[in-house]
Amino acid sequence: MKNLHILFLTFAMSLFMSSCSTSDDDDNNNNEPLAGNYFPSANTNIWTYDVDNTSTTNPDLNFTDAPDFVIIETSSGNTFTIEVNNGGISNGIMNEFLGNGTLTRGDSNLSYSGNIELPGEFQNFTGETIMLQNFELYNLNASNNGVLDEVTDIIMEDLDLNGTIVPLTIEYMLTSQKISQMNSMSVNGQSYSNITRSRITLNMNIFASIDLLGGNNPTDYSIINDQNVLVIDNYFAENFGLIKSEAVYSYELEQQFIDLLELIPNNIDVPESMNVVNVQDLDDAQIN
Repeated sequence: MKNLHILFLTFAMSLFMSSCSTSDDDDNNNNEPLAGNYFPSANTNIWTYDVDNTSTTNPDLNFTDAPDFVIIETSSGNTFTIEVNNGGISNGIMNEFLGNGTLTRGDSNLSYSGNIELPGEFQNFTGETIMLQNFELYNLNASNNGVLDEVTDIIMEDLDLNGTIVPLTIEYMLTSQKISQMNSMSVNGQSYSNITRSRITLNMNIFASIDLLGGNNPTDYSIINDQNVLVIDNYFAENFGLIKSEAVYSYELEQQFIDLLELIPNNIDVPESMNVVNVQDLDDAQIN
């Protein structure tokens, strides 16, 4: 499985929305159920995206106008997979997410099945993956701001701090929600009609249990305290598919854990904070 080395975070999404696209929200008070094809899956479909990556904590991660070429890899009925950059590395976070699983489209929804890895820096703590089965990415008839799906779990790991074994507890919650239904939106100068906007959020809580005094009375040290480390806003247009995605990957290690690392020799290479914004805009599409 391709590595979901995402660099993901939490600020300034509205800045990118206002500078790169325009939209017209629809409250969708109509009681009639909505239906439509918001991710066409013909084998000949091709999407080309422009991807920008901006980091305030690590400028080496910055790039602009990197291309992603997306095709339908396999398709059977309404179930399909995509391939990004001929099986190479994806520049867009959401493109890589989609490329690591299987998609199933209903009359009014899209679901995802597959295993995803935790964001890059968190793989220093665990190699476990998040297993998703029919995880809804959008649902046209859901209420605005309503939760579509939710997956929670607890991972127990042992962290080796240069020979000192530290038990870790990793709690995560991955949710998807509908944000709004929109009449129109402009991306890269192209206008699209009938848009559904949804959001994926990964919330994490990590703490270590350490017995510094050796009296079988360990103390919990917080590493990540209830932080939304990944937030992805997606915009799907009828008859076009994903036209825009804004992913924000961010975290900040708790000071008590930073202080602890100064006391215990270790080989943990995790930055104290991370902030990256990854935006992919549809540039061209050949839809059949």
